[in-house]
Amino acid sequence: MERIRYHLLERYSEEGLTLLIFYLRNMSPMEMVYFFCTASKILDRSSSVILLAYLRHVQTKGMECPRYAQRSLNYHVHVLNKRISKMVPNAFRQFVSEMKLLDFTEVRGRKVEEAKKEFDPLRFLIDTVFETLVKSSNAEIENTIQTYFHEKKERMLPSPVSESFSLLGKIKEEDAIDASISRIVRMLDVEDSPEVLAFVSKNEKYAHSFFFYAYLLNRDVYESMVGLVLESKQYFRVDIIKCLVALDVKKTVERITDESVEVLNYLIRERRIHVKEIVEMISEQRVDVGRESILGVFRENYETLKDYASCFRLSGQELIEVSRSNDQALPLALDAVDSQEAMDSFVDLLKEKEDTVVVDLVRSISDEQKKERLIQTVLKRRAVRGQLRVYLLDNYMEDSRFIYGLLPYLEKSDVYKYIPDYVVDNESLNVFLKVVECSELLIFAHRISDVPKAIRILNLCFKSPKFSESDFLFTLTTLEKELPLLIVRTLIQTLVKFPNLKNFVVSFLSRLVRRNIWKQEEMVEGVAKCFEMIGPPAVDIILYLDPDAMSRILGKNRGLRRLCREHLKREVSDKHHDAVLKSVMGRFGNK
Repeated sequence: MERIRYHLLERYSEEGLTLLIFYLRNMSPMEMVYFFCTASKILDRSSSVILLAYLRHVQTKGMECPRYAQRSLNYHVHVLNKRISKMVPNAFRQFVSEMKLLDFTEVRGRKVEEAKKEFDPLRFLIDTVFETLVKSSNAEIENTIQTYFHEKKERMLPSPVSESFSLLGKIKEEDAIDASISRIVRMLDVEDSPEVLAFVSKNEKYAHSFFFYAYLLNRDVYESMVGLVLESKQYFRVDIIKCLVALDVKKTVERITDESVEVLNYLIRERRIHVKEIVEMISEQRVDVGRESILGVFRENYETLKDYASCFRLSGQELIEVSRSNDQALPLALDAVDSQEAMDSFVDLLKEKEDTVVVDLVRSISDEQKKERLIQTVLKRRAVRGQLRVYLLDNYMEDSRFIYGLLPYLEKSDVYKYIPDYVVDNESLNVFLKVVECSELLIFAHRISDVPKAIRILNLCFKSPKFSESDFLFTLTTLEKELPLLIVRTLIQTLVKFPNLKNFVVSFLSRLVRRNIWKQEEMVEGVAKCFEMIGPPAVDIILYLDPDAMSRILGKNRGLRRLCREHLKREVSDKHHDAVLKSVMGRFGNK
């Protein structure tokens, strides 16, 4: 008695209960009655399964008990069965209904019989299995019975709900299907929710009707199914959630993970009345979703979420990624650009966009400084064609900030008009040389009416390593018939830069002096200086000038007069021309 009181009342445990059951067959009738009476009082869900297993075993094999105690013991077993039927899990209730009163065997002369007993292998096996069973945990017993008895019985005897589902698949008319579903929903209990949910998850075409009628006709079942959907990874998916008539958005969002982020997309897209609440939860980091998934949600639902962009705390690079698939997000991404590196990344994105998209973006910018940075970067990093080229040329070609960037997109004939004002240094010269050839720029420079600007450009050309002697030779030869004002100056600079071209210069001068250059004082001075530079060969050219031209040339340069005197002292080869030279030299005396 003391042991039973200790294990059942003072220090109850499953291990203590199983120990008492194991030794029950060795108890006296009084102890058995006390055990079953006390067990009825302390019965709970766990102990009910253990006692049910034991009583089924006893019912099958019988129990040894004196006749005087059999009625009392059966009464307490009957009371225990009734309490077990209320406490045991649903999966085992069918076994309780099969329980009957115990079959007793009267004990007389036990010791004599036991002495005569022989070893019974089958009895030994049964005792061993029973001993293992009573020593196992409640969960192990429950799982074993579920596996070997309950499921088998369910397959043999399908429930009315299962039979209804089977019949539903045979109905073809839509109206009849809805009517059948409404009838099925009315007969459902909360315990049927898992079975219903398993059915609709495999038969999506019925899902909406089941949830709809459950919401209208059987709210307890509907709430139970919603709870199962939120708790189960198996059912927490878009194709089921979209069929729910009503749900707690807060609880739903809190259940979302990276694996079920499509549910978040669905809620934002289809249940827009809750968007503000969802965004607040995301902002407060109450959604268990990674940054990459959040970025994907914002990108896919930009139209809905663009007004809440600040709540997502997106970086400039993240906004660029969003803009990759959402053209309307481009202004937002541009506003977040805070460095040239970020601007370069943004313009690289624009390479993938249509010209019209880029044009619309430029038009939408009100910040002139940011617009300038964008256009400059576009001109450097993106090919400008089609509508974008036309727009930029029409609107910004006269803006000095963009001249150099837009030059490559002009027709060559239009480039020349910008040379006088915009070729100002070596860098700007190189920009123009990307569009026009060196010789073409040299020729045009000689035709510029503004002489200071022309001289500035020619000086830059002579200093630039990109110009070769062939460029200057071609320029001089081309301009020989035009005789622009600065041609002699270019001839002199060519001789200085390329001394090996002296013979070309002598030949060019000999042809030049035969032209009508004597009315242009600057050209006359240039010819005189050029004569001085080539030395004695100049005298041979001077000899064939008419007296007036000869006088003008010699009058401007003492060095030339000295060369002529030296020539006259030498042996005379052409008496007529030498006489003319001597006559002209006489005008200057010894000067």
